[in-house]
Amino acid sequence: MRAKHFVLVFGMLLLAMMLSSSIEWAMVRVLEKTALRSLVSARVSSDDIAANVLRVSGQLNACQQAEKASGASPSTATKNDPFVRVPADIIGEPPDQEFDRLILNVGMRDGIALGNAVVDEKGVYVGRIVDVRNESAIMVGVVSELHKVTVRIATAERPLGMLQGRGVSGAAITYLDRNTDIQHGALVMTAEREGTLPAGLPIGLVDQLVDDPSGAFREARMSTLVPVEHLEHVGVLIRKQPL
Repeated sequence: MRAKHFVLVFGMLLLAMMLSSSIEWAMVRVLEKTALRSLVSARVSSDDIAANVLRVSGQLNACQQAEKASGASPSTATKNDPFVRVPADIIGEPPDQEFDRLILNVGMRDGIALGNAVVDEKGVYVGRIVDVRNESAIMVGVVSELHKVTVRIATAERPLGMLQGRGVSGAAITYLDRNTDIQHGALVMTAEREGTLPAGLPIGLVDQLVDDPSGAFREARMSTLVPVEHLEHVGVLIRKQPL
């Protein structure tokens, strides 16, 4: 009887050891899979970082072109510059509105007015003010269908045409002459100085020229230098008050 009891206990111990080994092996496999996923994630993150570095380098080069074309840095105010930059934070989106509208924490008390240009921290044009309250304001981005602005190419002095937002499709310079020829990658900038908008602010790069279905016009499709969804801090350009 004791022998049978001993065999039973020994069998149970052996089974427990086998189960323990199986559990340990399963845990090892789980750890291996977790480590592999981490390595893949790290690889993807590294690739993303590299892509972002290249994108930012392109933006910096574009801004340098803009500085040469305009004769001064768009992000640097001078004594003769009639505009001053009011720092602002993006604090949210209006309820039940399109994604390209953003709320800023500055308003009429800060001198903000309808039509004021909005730039990023390096002076790249990213949109305009479309609504103002006492302590807040709403801006639309360059790709918003509500946004229009007269633009030119950095290497030319004359205005090229009107840049029209296309929503998820980006933005395009519309109704160009059918013989218009613009180099791929050309820098697009604000053109004529308007009451609330300085000239010479970089906006984006030309992607392609497309013929209108009628054949009478062409349009230049553009990608923005700074997507609105990546912004957290901006500046609103307002006219200096006379001394």
